[in-house]
Amino acid sequence: MILALFLYVALPASVVLACGPATGTLGNKALLHFNLAPPPKYTYSDSPSHGQMTSAQAAESNADRDLQLAILSTLAENGIMEDTVTLSYDYKAPKLNLEAGQHCTKPNTFVVYDGAILYKCIAATARGKRSRVKRQETDSPTEGTTTDTVDVTTGTTEPTTTASVGTTEAVTSTVTTTVSVDPQTITTKSVEITTVKTTTENVEVTTTESPEVTTTTTVPDEEPVQTVEFQIIGTVTVETPQPIFESQWKSFAEKIQEKLEQHHVFFTGAILVDMF
Repeated sequence: MILALFLYVALPASVVLACGPATGTLGNKALLHFNLAPPPKYTYSDSPSHGQMTSAQAAESNADRDLQLAILSTLAENGIMEDTVTLSYDYKAPKLNLEAGQHCTKPNTFVVYDGAILYKCIAATARGKRSRVKRQETDSPTEGTTTDTVDVTTGTTEPTTTASVGTTEAVTSTVTTTVSVDPQTITTKSVEITTVKTTTENVEVTTTESPEVTTTTTVPDEEPVQTVEFQIIGTVTVETPQPIFESQWKSFAEKIQEKLEQHHVFFTGAILVDMF
């Protein structure tokens, strides 16, 4: 009985926890997957704003401090001393131009909302409206009016005469005839007939056909800037001197996420755990 008690006390705290309801793979190395929107202090700019750093080194130092504190303190709370834990990761601070707001207004900027950099703003593709120039053809018919005078002498009396010239219609004038009383001789005066000819001439009109023209007019877009979700994807390898069950690693990951959120780190997905 005394020996059993001695063994129990000598076991590491993590192993004691593992004897509980812990399940899954048992290992002393885990890979944590992070998908997050960082706070401005994890970035830098030549003209820093909203809490940015002036150099990449300063921004990376902020990220290192917050990440290590969140992981090591969580493990320490579960009996794993921080000086026995090894962390492996590589973070490169991005250089960003920041704007505050709830949506994008300028291209090549990043939007800070509620303390985290949530959106990347890029120039939207211009949309054009197509218009066509209609072809116009004009044919102008030409009408002309001519008058022809015809002298006709005949030996008999014809009170009405109809003349046809080409394809025109002639209108015959009223003819007045004088006849002598002499029964021997009947003389008919020269009758002058005037016809009015209406002629329609086909005038050849040369038209130049306007080529079909296509123009593109740029229509201002209501939202000329496109909004894209911004996030940093990375992994951290955590190695402990003693094995830990997978279910415990997942519990640790939840606590680590909660602590980082206190530093305005916005997670776009829960921290995932892979066992080695």
